[in-house]
Amino acid sequence: MRTVAAPRLLKLWSVFFAYGCIASLLLQLVVIPYGFKTSHWGHGLIHAGGDAVEYHMIASQVADKVHQHGWSAWQLFPGKVSPNSPPLVPYPLEKTRRGQAPAGIASAVYAMTYSEPWILIPIHAALHALAALMLLLIVERFLPNRRSALLCVLPFFLYPSVLSWYGQIYREPYTNAGNLVFLWGFIVLVAPHRDSRSKVQASVAIVGIALSAVVITVMRAYEAPILRGFTCAFVGIGVIYWACRWIARECDARRFASTAVTLLTALAVTLSTLTAVVAITRRTHPENVAVEPADLAEELAIVNALNFSWQTTKVVPNVIDRRFEEIATAREKFLHVIRTAAIHPATAIDEEIAFRKASDVIAYVPRALQQALFSPFPTQWLPGKWTAAKSESSRWMRRGAAFETACNYLALLFLPLSIWFWRKRIELWMLIFFCMSMLLLEGLVIANTGTLFRHRFPYVMTLVAIGSAGFLTLLQQYKRAQVAPSDRRALDSVWSFFRGYNA
Repeated sequence: MRTVAAPRLLKLWSVFFAYGCIASLLLQLVVIPYGFKTSHWGHGLIHAGGDAVEYHMIASQVADKVHQHGWSAWQLFPGKVSPNSPPLVPYPLEKTRRGQAPAGIASAVYAMTYSEPWILIPIHAALHALAALMLLLIVERFLPNRRSALLCVLPFFLYPSVLSWYGQIYREPYTNAGNLVFLWGFIVLVAPHRDSRSKVQASVAIVGIALSAVVITVMRAYEAPILRGFTCAFVGIGVIYWACRWIARECDARRFASTAVTLLTALAVTLSTLTAVVAITRRTHPENVAVEPADLAEELAIVNALNFSWQTTKVVPNVIDRRFEEIATAREKFLHVIRTAAIHPATAIDEEIAFRKASDVIAYVPRALQQALFSPFPTQWLPGKWTAAKSESSRWMRRGAAFETACNYLALLFLPLSIWFWRKRIELWMLIFFCMSMLLLEGLVIANTGTLFRHRFPYVMTLVAIGSAGFLTLLQQYKRAQVAPSDRRALDSVWSFFRGYNA
């Protein structure tokens, strides 16, 4: 493990950022208007019924209100456009549902500049560059050089699907960066470097964790309790880990105490920040669907209309049983959207399966992990119902998803090997715990392959990067084993290309 000089990180981030800006501009100004004419909605956006178009329309209306009435008309969570309304028609925001933070951020930028999606490219490219940099720093802890780590991160950065998110208007640039900053921050705190910059890095990590929690909560407020749980879990894991090391005399009491204090500080800052964000959001935007829905009665009526009822399991503690019930309710609402859609989605997953008791949730866990990790499956890659989407853009995106999934399969084959190589590293178990837990939750609730593909991206790609790191380590060990000791100097010169530069 080694610390990384800030100027070198800034250079890497700048390269990522420049690529993201150029690729997004080409996507909006060339690829979509000329390559996907039938799917081009206008303004470089794709799909008349997609989130990007909806967010742009909401943001444009809010920006117009700001121009007319001043910044008092601005909203962080503006209304949601009705999906049944025709495109290019203004919608009365007062009569629509709330909770669209990407549109709120876009509206602020539109109000200060122009109401064009390309104005948002620098923000989205910066967030994606930050996410790639965080993943690079995580993977770099397991590899001897940065260039090898960069090879492992390239799929996360270059996959076509991710360009369709940060090159349009979606939540994913914010949530991807937030999740990876959150994970990196706790890895830094639990497994810090022992040098003069460790205190500075710990301070940066604590601030990063708190800010990432704010961003994720604003974008998907239902994840606030999940973030609280991971914060408590990571702090508990870190304190126990260092206590065990102290008892085993692998560290002195001073180091154990300093690390414990740092972790407890992170716990206090993160939990207080999350509590403040939720409280402020409820007070300033009580109509926000994600935090405190104004149409809660409508949502409950939907659930009751479906005859949803939860059977309490006596042998399961009440606290855990309530969490299972929340998962079941969330899945039921998601299934309701699928069943009542005007056009039944070909990407629906197990829509006939609903949870009625704790054992139903537990029994579905293997299937949820299978979907979250490996869908779309090889049987869906060939031309058929799943790939034969109505729009040209959807067909290409599903083919791209099949290609990316096939590449992921190759990298995930080496994940068990990576676990074996670094089985004694606490960082590895932390990221596996975080990624697999989030994948399980997403797989239990989300019953649509397309939505699941977007939500799972930062977690799957972290595992893919670690699997790729295991493959590179195996390859290097194999190459060394095939050469006599007298010839290893020549081998080292060949591998110097992959070592990169020292940070």
